[in-house]
Amino acid sequence: MRFCGNTPNFGKGVTAFRDEVLAEISCEEAMLQKLQEPRSHDKYGHLLSFALTAMIIVLIFMQNSIFMVWLIIAILLYSYNFIIMLIPTTTERIRPEDKDIAPVIDKKRRWLAVRLLLTKKKLAIEIGLTVLLGGLVPLSLSFSIIFGLALFFAVYFGILVHIIAGQAVLLIVVQIAFIILFYLLMVFIEPQAQGITKIAISFKEKFEEARDRGRKAYFLIVLTMIGLITVAGVLVIGAMLLPGFILPSFFDDLSHWPSVDISLVILVFVSQLIIMRHFQGIMSRWMAINMFKNRINDLEQQVLVKLAVLETAPNDPSIVASLKYLKKKYYSIVIYDIIQQDIFGYSPIYLVGPRLRYVLDEGVLSHF
Repeated sequence: MRFCGNTPNFGKGVTAFRDEVLAEISCEEAMLQKLQEPRSHDKYGHLLSFALTAMIIVLIFMQNSIFMVWLIIAILLYSYNFIIMLIPTTTERIRPEDKDIAPVIDKKRRWLAVRLLLTKKKLAIEIGLTVLLGGLVPLSLSFSIIFGLALFFAVYFGILVHIIAGQAVLLIVVQIAFIILFYLLMVFIEPQAQGITKIAISFKEKFEEARDRGRKAYFLIVLTMIGLITVAGVLVIGAMLLPGFILPSFFDDLSHWPSVDISLVILVFVSQLIIMRHFQGIMSRWMAINMFKNRINDLEQQVLVKLAVLETAPNDPSIVASLKYLKKKYYSIVIYDIIQQDIFGYSPIYLVGPRLRYVLDEGVLSHF
C-alpha cells in the first residue's frame, strides 16, 4: 500500500512548517480514502464466518461436548493469540519512506535513537503502551463473538437443561465477563490513539483544578481516581491471569463428557481462527479509519489553524515559543502510524506502530 511519496525537506520557519503540515494532511486524506474504498472480499468473509458459526451452533446442540472444546480452544486462542503473529505474513508500512530509509540507517544512528528514547522515558512508555494495547483493540469484536457464543451455551446448559453444574456455570460466566469487559475497556480507552496519555493528562488537570477548589474537592477527585484505577486493574488482572488458573479445571470437566473426535477439535480450532482473523481485520480497519479521521481533524484544528494565526503576526516576539509548541503538538500526533499485515495479500489487518523516520530522528525527539 503505497499512498504517499517521501516527505520533502521543507526547511525552517512558520511557512515551511505549515507546508509540512499541509503535505501530511494531504497524505493522510489519501490514506483515509484508500481505506474507505469498498472491498468485495469482505462479504465472502462475512458469509464464511457466519456459516461456520451457524455450523458450530448446530454441532453443539447435536453433541454437547463440543461446547467444552469450543470454550477451551477459545481460552487458548485468547491466551496465545500473539503466536498467530508468527504465521508468515507480508508486512508493509503505509508510508513508503518509513520502509525505504530503514536499510540505510547506520548502526550508530540506531543506538543514538535508543539512547534518546531511554532519555525520553515518558515517550518510551507511551510508545510501548500504545503499540501493545493498541494491538488488542482489533481483537475486541472477534473475542466478543467467540466468547459470547460460549456464554450463551454456558447459560443454556447450566440453567435451562442442567447439564453443567451451577458452580461451573458461574465460573465460566465470570471469566467471560472479565474478558469481554476488558476488551470493552480497551475500546473505550482507545490506546491506539494515545488514549492512555490523554487520560493521564486529564487526571493531572483534574487534580490541579480540584486542588484550587479546596481540600474536600481534592479528596473526592483522589478517591474517584483510585476507584477508577482499581476497577481497571481488577479487569486487567482478571482477564489476563484468571484463564491460566481455571483452564485445567475445564480440561478435567471435558473428561466427563463423551469423547470428541479429533476432526471436530480441528474444525472448532479452524473455525475460531477464521472468525478471529476476519473480524480482527474488520475491527482494525474501522480503528484505522477513525484514527486517520481524528488525526486529520487534530492537525487542521490544533496545528494548521494556529499556524495561520502565527503567519499573520510574523514580528510577534512569542512566535518562536508558539512554533515550538505547535511542532511538539504536530509530532505527538504523527509519530504513530498504521502498519498493514496480511497473509500474502489476503486478510489484511491494521496495527498501530511508531513512525520510523520520526522515532529515529533526534531533532523530532527533542520536541518531546
